[in-house]
Amino acid sequence: MAETSMLLVDHVLPTTPYRHVTFTFPGPLAVRLGYDRELLATIWRALGARVDQSLRHRVKRFHGRPSVAALHPGSLAVVQRFRFDL
Repeated sequence: MAETSMLLVDHVLPTTPYRHVTFTFPGPLAVRLGYDRELLATIWRALGARVDQSLRHRVKRFHGRPSVAALHPGSLAVVQRFRFDL
């Protein structure tokens, strides 16, 4: 994951502040998310929408903006799988 992060920050993403959020799921669900693309997309849409909403709320409060409807935060999902017996 460290190499992936370095690649993204150094060569892919623009120079701007980022917020890192990590979601962890229990064993059976984590395994299924690693292979069920549709389930992962469904869960990510819900989690991503909530993270976007939270970021908009913080910007509105911190900068005193009357509206943040025009702001479009972006998000990137990286799935890391590992075995429990490592």
